[in-house]
Amino acid sequence: MHENLNDFDSIKGFLDHEEGILLYQMAKKYCIKTFAVEIGSYCGKSACYIGEACKENKTHLVTIDHHRGSEEQQYGEEYFDPEEYDYENERVDTLPSLLKNISRFQLDEYIKVMVETSKSASEKIKIEIDFLSFNNTTPILFKISISHLRILGSILLILIFFPISAPATKYVPASILSK
Repeated sequence: MHENLNDFDSIKGFLDHEEGILLYQMAKKYCIKTFAVEIGSYCGKSACYIGEACKENKTHLVTIDHHRGSEEQQYGEEYFDPEEYDYENERVDTLPSLLKNISRFQLDEYIKVMVETSKSASEKIKIEIDFLSFNNTTPILFKISISHLRILGSILLILIFFPISAPATKYVPASILSK
């Protein structure tokens, strides 16, 4: 495995390192022909694990997020992070952190960022994809046709249950498709 993988654990996010390694391994195995899609990127921790696999496979990742944070990350809420708040515009903005982390690990060429809602992004992705990763409840919002998921591709659903301090992140393979 690539040396960057251990360094990805330093990126802010809810993903445990072992879970990041699983993401990397699955993307490495399944993202071999077209590209991967990640829905929900926050500051780019999971994007970097997937992006590293795409780099090694000479494919790429499209990561989709509105970068305005979820309800519990808003100003004054329990998981508010002042480092991710744009005080001038009075809103959460995780995009600068995402872009910084992609560049920091030299993955700019392999991770393409879509700043929009998962619903509007789903209307733009019309070709087959190899690997699909959802974070938290975003699968409900992303209406991608399973027919766009190439045979032998993979869908990985990441469910994060709060509180963050508890070892509560779970991976649920929603579907691994094969002929």
